[in-house]
Amino acid sequence: MTLTKRRKQFLTAIQKYYEATGEPLHYEDLARLLSVSKWTAYDMVRELAKDGLVIIEYTTKQEERQVGRSRLSIRPSALVPSPAPLSEENERILTEIQDCHPDKVKPFFQNLLETAHNASASNSKERFCFYLVAALALLSTRLLRGGGMANVLQTLLAVSRPEVGLVAAVGLTLGLIIRAGISPETKINLQELVTYFQEYVGEITDEERQNMKVFWQTALEQNLTRG
Repeated sequence: MTLTKRRKQFLTAIQKYYEATGEPLHYEDLARLLSVSKWTAYDMVRELAKDGLVIIEYTTKQEERQVGRSRLSIRPSALVPSPAPLSEENERILTEIQDCHPDKVKPFFQNLLETAHNASASNSKERFCFYLVAALALLSTRLLRGGGMANVLQTLLAVSRPEVGLVAAVGLTLGLIIRAGISPETKINLQELVTYFQEYVGEITDEERQNMKVFWQTALEQNLTRG
């Protein structure tokens, strides 16, 4: 599921409110938070609920038990679990990249992009950057089996400033993917994600950027070792 920027804005506001208070909120509360009309908020909440991203309930406050005082309450979907720490996922994804059968590359790639989308929707910039890097690392290990371009990518990732190296490596890999041939829809999707990446990678910590750089370097090295 691809979330538009508008949907991400509403979903993030709902998630942050719920995390801060532990309570659901009314669509009029959401409208005030985002400075939109209550009808705009109501319509967007309905759309998010259709996609299973939020749950709409009708509740009655303890102090408001009179008939007709039920309240439409919105909370994030309990079907979306809290993600595991990235440190626990790093080795797993590296192994999956190395062992991925050629027939499974496309669905695995789409799954990684979907996870990046969801991370962006919940305003987790580190997770977004990591999963986009993982998706590109997967394809770069398939497109590059050694030779000049593999060396260029390794050189970019070895740049002393991880932010600069990652942005350059992402741009190079995007170009290779487009040249290899992808659908127009996937091309547009990737270009949008790369634009977000260029913004977000400058807002995460040096340690997080370094971890992503090492992750990508390890994926490439494993691929070259496997031959």
